[in-house]
Amino acid sequence: MKPWEKLATATTSDGSHFELLRHEGNYVIHADGFDLMTSYSHGSEDAMMSLACPRPRADACILIGGLGMGYTLAATLGLLLPEGSVVVSELVPEVVDWNRGPLGPLAGHPLDDPRTDLVVGDVADVIRCSKSRFDAILLDVDNSVDSFTLARNSRLYTPEGLAAAHR
Repeated sequence: MKPWEKLATATTSDGSHFELLRHEGNYVIHADGFDLMTSYSHGSEDAMMSLACPRPRADACILIGGLGMGYTLAATLGLLLPEGSVVVSELVPEVVDWNRGPLGPLAGHPLDDPRTDLVVGDVADVIRCSKSRFDAILLDVDNSVDSFTLARNSRLYTPEGLAAAHR
């Protein structure tokens, strides 16, 4: 069996260590040694938009917190009409680079779609500065509300964080 190939690494502002790995056509992003996302298991990413906003209005504007491997973005773009748009906020610049490089083909290069607006920064800041702009906010930043990739993400799930997203 061939070993996993380390393609790239990144260290976040809070010291978390990300790795992009490849093995026989499959990709994994590790966060501090744990699988954060994989190219072979992305059903939740594919389903998120259809569950959150199954029939978006023609000019819907959707915010996605977390680019990951691009699957949530691609699925969202697939449900939007040409007048719709997506803002995707990614905290780790290297994850953006990986999506423009080896990960791009996996989800069909969704960053290249003209309806995509990329913000490299904290989704909490985007939410705070965007009162009532979004038809839906998809938070795809962690494995669960109990397993944070970055400690600062916990504030997204507090009553204050959820209230900010709701307005």
